[in-house]
Amino acid sequence: MAIYANYVTNPTFELGTALWEAENGASFSRVAANPASGTYSLRLSNFGSQNVYGGVRTTVPVEPGGLAYSLSLSIKGITESHGSGYNDGVRVTVYDLLPGAAMSARVQVATQTFARTTNGRVAVRNLVPRAGADRLVIAVTTASSYYQAGSTSTSYGSYQDYTDGPVSGGGWIVVSPSTYTSMLSSPNWQGSTSHTTGSQRFGSFRTVTTITNPPISGGTSSADIDAVKLEQGTTETGYVDGSSPGYVWSGAAHASATLAMVALSAAGAGAMTSPAVEMIRLKFLQGSGSGASTGSAQLSAEGTVKASGTGKGTGRARLWSSGAFSASGVGGSLGSAYLYRIVPISASGEGGPGTGLDAPRVIMFKAWPTFADGHGVGGGSASLSPPQPISMSGAGVGGGSAQLGIGLQLVATGYGVSVGSADLTDGTPDGAFTDFAIWGAAPTENDPLQFGTGATNAGITSGANGQPWNRVHAEFIAPADQPAGSGKYVWRRAAYAAVGFRFNAVPAANFHEVACVQVEPSGTATSPGPRPYTTAQTLVPLVIADRANYAEGVLWTSGDATNLTVTEDGVSPVAGDVFPARKITYGAGSTGFVGGSIVTPPPGADCVLSLYVHSDGSLPEIVLKVTLNGPPYTTLGQLTVPMTAGWKRIEVPFRSVVAGVFLEFVSPPANLPRPATFWAAGVMVEQATKAGSYFHLVAGSKDYYYRGNGGDPTKGVFWYPNIEERTPALMAALEEHAPLGVRIGTPRFGDIPHLD
Repeated sequence: MAIYANYVTNPTFELGTALWEAENGASFSRVAANPASGTYSLRLSNFGSQNVYGGVRTTVPVEPGGLAYSLSLSIKGITESHGSGYNDGVRVTVYDLLPGAAMSARVQVATQTFARTTNGRVAVRNLVPRAGADRLVIAVTTASSYYQAGSTSTSYGSYQDYTDGPVSGGGWIVVSPSTYTSMLSSPNWQGSTSHTTGSQRFGSFRTVTTITNPPISGGTSSADIDAVKLEQGTTETGYVDGSSPGYVWSGAAHASATLAMVALSAAGAGAMTSPAVEMIRLKFLQGSGSGASTGSAQLSAEGTVKASGTGKGTGRARLWSSGAFSASGVGGSLGSAYLYRIVPISASGEGGPGTGLDAPRVIMFKAWPTFADGHGVGGGSASLSPPQPISMSGAGVGGGSAQLGIGLQLVATGYGVSVGSADLTDGTPDGAFTDFAIWGAAPTENDPLQFGTGATNAGITSGANGQPWNRVHAEFIAPADQPAGSGKYVWRRAAYAAVGFRFNAVPAANFHEVACVQVEPSGTATSPGPRPYTTAQTLVPLVIADRANYAEGVLWTSGDATNLTVTEDGVSPVAGDVFPARKITYGAGSTGFVGGSIVTPPPGADCVLSLYVHSDGSLPEIVLKVTLNGPPYTTLGQLTVPMTAGWKRIEVPFRSVVAGVFLEFVSPPANLPRPATFWAAGVMVEQATKAGSYFHLVAGSKDYYYRGNGGDPTKGVFWYPNIEERTPALMAALEEHAPLGVRIGTPRFGDIPHLD
C-alpha cells in the first residue's frame, strides 16, 4: 500500500492553479507573494455582501474507511478593500463525497475560521469522513464584515417671488395658476409667505432637495494561501511535498499526491492469495523466512536487496534494482522471470523449466557482464540483449530458437546445437542508434538549434609560431526531441556532435595546429566557458557531500545602516564553530538591518537556516528572516523568537531559489529603548527539513572540504564521513560500470554542481 505524505495534488502552485476552482463566485490567481514553500502562492479574492464567504476549493482522493486526517496550510496577506480590519477572517471547511457523488451532495466534516490577524501556518485536525467517502473537498473562503447604514440629507435653494397672474415690474416670476397651486403643496417647494390680491396670488418660495444614501454591505476581501497539506493522523506534521528530500511525487510534479520513501524490514513467513503487492521507491529491503504468493509481486528498490530461504511462486516475479543482487537455494517457477540489472549477474546450480506448451521463457536484457557455467536445457526460447561483453562456457542445447542482439562484443567457447535457427546481427549502425537523429551542416535542415548560441570567443587570432597557444571555444545546444503529435516528431534528439574548425585568411605556406580538442557540458552561469582540459573519454565524478553548510558565516550591516554595528565578541559558544560570536548593537535612531550571506543551495531544495542567539534583556524578541537576494526581496521564511536568558538555537525552513537568498535580522521597533543588543553564533544552512547538529571544517580531518578544495571558510564547507574508505569503493563501482573506452578521472570533492 502506498504511503502518502501529502494527498493534495497541487499544494504550492509552482506550475499554476490547476486542480483548484472558485467557491461561491469568488476569483483567484497565482501571485509571487507570501510563499511558504517555493516562489508562488494562491490569492483568493471575494467580492460580496457583509459576512458572505467565497474563495477556492480543491477535491482530493483519499482512502475509504473512515480514517482520521489532518489539514494544514499557510495563510498570509489577509486584507479588505475598506481596510484590513474589515476582513471577517479566513474560513477553512472540509467536506466529504461518496463514490460517484456530485459536488452538490458533499457533506461537511469540519470547519474552522481563522482571525484576520492570522499570518502563518494553521491546521484543522482530526477530520473523520464518512466510512464510504473516497474524496475530501478542501474549501478556503473569506468574507467582508464592512457595513455602512443608509442616510438622508436635505438641501434648500434661495427664496424667489412667484405669482400666478400678470404683474408689471417688481421682479415677480409668473407661473400658471396650476403650477402655483402645486408649489403650495409639493414637498419639493417651501413657501415663506403667500397672499392674494383680487384673484391673483403672490408668494415667496424656495426649492427643497432630499438625497437618500442607501446602506453599503460588504466589499472585496482577499488572502494568500500556500503549502496545503492533507495527511493521515489526528494532528499535523511539518509541510512536505514531492520535491522535499525523502519524498517523491506519485505522478507528475506539482500535479499528484506525495509519497514517502521508507525503510522496510521483515522476518518470518508471509502468505498471500490477494492481488499484486506493490512496493514503490523503497530504500532498503531485507527479508528472511519463506514467502508464498499466488498473485504477482513487484519490487522497485534503489538500495540493496537480500533474500534467504525458499521462495515459490505460480505467478510472475519482477525485480528492478540498482544495487547488488544475490540468491542461493532452489527456485521453481511455472510462470516467467524477468531480471532488469545493471550489475553482474551470476548463477549456479540447475534449472528445470519444464517442457511442452507451458514451458516458460527466460529473458535478460539491459544487463552488464553475464557469466554462466554448467548445463542448461530449455524447451522454450532464450533472448539475450546486453550492451556489454558476454562470456559463456559449457554446452547449450535448445529445441527452440536463440537470438543474440549484441551492441559491443560477444565471446563464446564450447559448442552450441540448435534444431531451430540462430541469428546474429549488428544492431548498432555507424553514426547513431535507431531512435536518434544525425544533423549535418546543410543550412536547409529543419533544426533551429544546430548552431552555437552561447558564449564564444570565435574570431580570436591564432598564436604565432613559437608563441603560446590560444584557446578557442563556443557553446552550442544539442537538439532535443521535437514532438509533432500522434507519436510523430519534427526531429529527434541528437546522439553525436560533429566537431569542426574553419580558418579564415590563412596566407599561402602558412599553417595552423590544433590540439586538446574538448567537448563538455558548458560552465555555470557564474563561470561560463570551458573548464581546464582533461584527457578525452574521461568521466570526472562530482561527489555530493553527505552534509554541506552553505552559510558564509559572516554577518554584516546593510548599506543604508546608521548607528547599527556588528562586532566580534569572544569565542563562539557552539562546538565546532570556526567564527567568533557576533555582537549586534542597535544605537539611538538606528536604521538598516543586519544580514548574512548564503551560498545558493540547489534550487528547489528544502533547506533550513539555524543559528544561536542570546540577549542581555534589552530585546524582548528577535525576528529572523530568509530573504530573496534581489527585488522584490520576498520573504521565503520567517520566525519570531521571544528572548530568554542564555543561548538558544532557532531554525527557519525555506525552499531554495535560483536567485539566491540571504539571512536578515529585522530591526526592532523604533519605540524600543536604545541601545538594544543581542549576540549570534553558529550560523548554518543545509539541505534538510530540520536542522542537524552544527558542523564546520575540523582541522586535520580528511573528511571535510572547503569549496573547491580551497581554503576560504566563507564559501561553504562539505563533510564526507569516512572518505578514505568510501572513495576506493566509489572508484571501483564506477570503473566496473564505465562504458567501453571511458576512463574514470579523479573525483572532485567540495563542489556545488549547479554553481561549479
